[in-house]
Amino acid sequence: MENNHVATKEKRKRQPKKAENFVGSAGSTAAAKPEAVSSHEKPQPKTWRELAADYKSHLPQFLISVVILIAGGIGFYGLSMLANRPSRVIPEKLPPRVQTVEVKPLTGTLDLEVNGIVVPFRDVQVAAEVAGRVTYKSEKCDVGNFVTKGTHLLTVDKTNYEIERDQLQLQVNQAGVEIEELDVEAVNTKKLIELAQRDVELQKREVDRLERLRERGSISESEVEDAERTLIAAETSVRQQQNQLELLETRKARLQQQQALTNRQLDRAVEDVKRAEIKAPLDGVILSEAVEQDSYVQAGTTLFTIEDTSKAEVRCYLRVEDLYWLWRDNTLSDNSKETELDQADELETKTLPVEEAIEEISADYSFPPTEVSVIYELGGQYFEWEGILNRYDGLGLDERTRTIPCRVVVEHPRKVEGRRVDPKTGTRIGPPALLRGMFVNILIHCDPHTQLLVIPERGLQPGRKIWLIRDEVLTVVPVEVAHINEREAYIYSTEVPLEEGDQVVITPLEIVTDQMPVRSQLVVE
Repeated sequence: MENNHVATKEKRKRQPKKAENFVGSAGSTAAAKPEAVSSHEKPQPKTWRELAADYKSHLPQFLISVVILIAGGIGFYGLSMLANRPSRVIPEKLPPRVQTVEVKPLTGTLDLEVNGIVVPFRDVQVAAEVAGRVTYKSEKCDVGNFVTKGTHLLTVDKTNYEIERDQLQLQVNQAGVEIEELDVEAVNTKKLIELAQRDVELQKREVDRLERLRERGSISESEVEDAERTLIAAETSVRQQQNQLELLETRKARLQQQQALTNRQLDRAVEDVKRAEIKAPLDGVILSEAVEQDSYVQAGTTLFTIEDTSKAEVRCYLRVEDLYWLWRDNTLSDNSKETELDQADELETKTLPVEEAIEEISADYSFPPTEVSVIYELGGQYFEWEGILNRYDGLGLDERTRTIPCRVVVEHPRKVEGRRVDPKTGTRIGPPALLRGMFVNILIHCDPHTQLLVIPERGLQPGRKIWLIRDEVLTVVPVEVAHINEREAYIYSTEVPLEEGDQVVITPLEIVTDQMPVRSQLVVE
């Protein structure tokens, strides 16, 4: 054990010496080979001498780079100090530039714009008035065809109705013959009565003569009595003939009444024959058909529906603000009537006739007929019809939209303005008539009965104010708006210090103060 421990110490002492010998031999002799190193030993790091030798070799390059950077920095600083600095100019703050338009007075009518939809003036359901089999149906009875009033469309079998008509005609003729017979009998009876009356006169004279003879004793009493019996028989004959004449007159009256009743039945039979031929009741378009040829129909069965195209209507909804102008017209027109009624109430002596009272009450639930323009847009073109806004479509406000339904009547739906002629074909381009279902714009032409000023809608600022420009100074002016639409605003001229020709700002500004200076530019619209 001791020998091994001594051997280990000696080995450790020899290892440094080998390293020194290796370093020395590497520096002196390049060809000398180091001792073989075991594959299990790690490579040794560089010594301080090797590191120092590396630093010495790279030091000149590092110093040259540092000198170049310092020289560049000094040169840049010198050039920057030699350059002249530009002087700082503060721009002058100018007033904002705005666009303005002139205030114009309203000339003409106040146009209220609403939307509407075209509806038919009336849809007529034509029903069969007699029962029977359909023996004829015209091609014009098909849906979509335009027909004129009186066009023959359908025929119901009228054989039975013709037979009944002929029978009643015979009965009427027979009653006429019987009446003629009674007239002849009556004439003969009257002649018999005349003869009987003459016989009575003769018998009376005979009785008077025999009475005078009896008084003188020339004849007996029995002869006078025989003459009186003959007179009574003559008078009885006259009475019988008169009774016969009265009976003939009674029979004639009964036959005349029977003939009149038969004539009424005959008129009905003739009408039934006519009703078997169904014709168009008006000018219009067939909307629907419910029967075909050879089908059987009962009286009252709907055969077809036709739309009246002689007129058209537009259903629209007006706001209460719009109706204000119509009610204003009605109020102004009734001022004289109201004055008369007030005076009547004070005196308690005036009573209106029934017709005038009804007319006055009806005026409270209507408005004066007002002219309108119905406009339809198609492909960037506008087509126009003339119409009359004349009544409510019902009464009261719609609970959902809070608007009042009204009706516009277009008297001439085929009279359209705005259709142009195609230069190539020579035909007119555009809708030929106002058709149901069209979505249209309606311009209601109202008389405002007061002076209004007109400005573009852009000139009306939030809070119902305008920015008035005078002498390049902006003034904020509150206004009272009478009406406003998508393009224009209408202002009461008596409520604001505005005059014709004043300029109103239409340019939006972020910050606005009263009496602020501006640079205005007038725009012509």
